[in-house]
Amino acid sequence: MSHRIERSLAAFGVAMLLAACSTNRAGVSSTGTTADGQPHTGWYMQHAGQGLFQPCGAQRPWRITQAADLPKRARAFGLDEDTPVYVRVIGLEHDGTLAVMRVVQFGSPTPVRDCALTGVVLPPP
Repeated sequence: MSHRIERSLAAFGVAMLLAACSTNRAGVSSTGTTADGQPHTGWYMQHAGQGLFQPCGAQRPWRITQAADLPKRARAFGLDEDTPVYVRVIGLEHDGTLAVMRVVQFGSPTPVRDCALTGVVLPPP
């Protein structure tokens, strides 16, 4: 397993542990909706200059129309093109696109076991 994948998986575990221990944060309703959108958990990757987000267990990725600071975090992380990384974001989904308003978590320190990355099909460039 590559060092980057191991690093992504490790970052995920710490985040999952923190998420499991956290209580409802200010600004988040009991349904999980905030003024900026809804929480989304899944896999972020970049393909041919386009950001993609695949929700946990979904068969197809969503195109990202507004990315908040995902590209900046990807560069700082050293993320290679077409390499997925676990993320938690707040955003608005509409017809298979996602406008990301805020990044809650980027990467994970431990293996992701409860967020399947299934049916990854990258669109043509």
